[in-house]
Amino acid sequence: MLFEYYSCWEVLVALAVAFFASVARAVSGFGHAAILAPVLSYFLHPKDVVAISNLTKFAVDVSFIVVEKPVLEKGETYAGSLVGVTIGALIFGIISQKALGVTVGVCILALALLFLRGLKFKVRRESLLLAFAGFTSGLMGILTSVSGPQIALALTNQGYPAYYVRKYVMTYMTVADAMVVSGLAFTGQIGTGHIALSVAILPAILLGYWTGRRALKRLRPEALERLILAVVALSSLILVIKSILA
Repeated sequence: MLFEYYSCWEVLVALAVAFFASVARAVSGFGHAAILAPVLSYFLHPKDVVAISNLTKFAVDVSFIVVEKPVLEKGETYAGSLVGVTIGALIFGIISQKALGVTVGVCILALALLFLRGLKFKVRRESLLLAFAGFTSGLMGILTSVSGPQIALALTNQGYPAYYVRKYVMTYMTVADAMVVSGLAFTGQIGTGHIALSVAILPAILLGYWTGRRALKRLRPEALERLILAVVALSSLILVIKSILA
């Protein structure tokens, strides 16, 4: 069934890239789609890339739930995400993903670079900030598969420790990915071919998660924070380039 949709070469490439995407996700809490999606875009339609990226991210989510203890806090983030996912599902295929991707990507990239320079803008009404971050995350998760940087930036800006940011983002992404996958399935955006490829690259995803977990144990909090911000910057840059070339 798998090779009715994809060639052997395409599956092998997906396996290799999925491994590195899963390592990045296990270490920083996100970055899976930013690494996987651009490569898949070379031989898949953008809508297919969104479906497969979200399905494979969900495999990492399940691994996280089994191995680690989720941090279910700050409900306003999830409420905002639910609104974003709902709107994203309704406008999927209608709004210009190119313009939205460039705009959001540039904004996130600029903030990440400022944070790396030590500049932060702590917000007093944190609940509103997290709700807005959740909204943009849910919206962009549906439209571009990139939904983690927004949450990581919001928490880092508020001064939360890096290891908390990483675990919170992992927990949030688990819930958000479930909503995104449900939204895509409900609107008919997930097909048999998407499921077949996702299952085929599952071993690479699990191995990548295990490898990332081992690497995480060697990182100091300061190094992890800079790594998270670097992944945010890289994810945003890739989103901008991908949107421009789309």
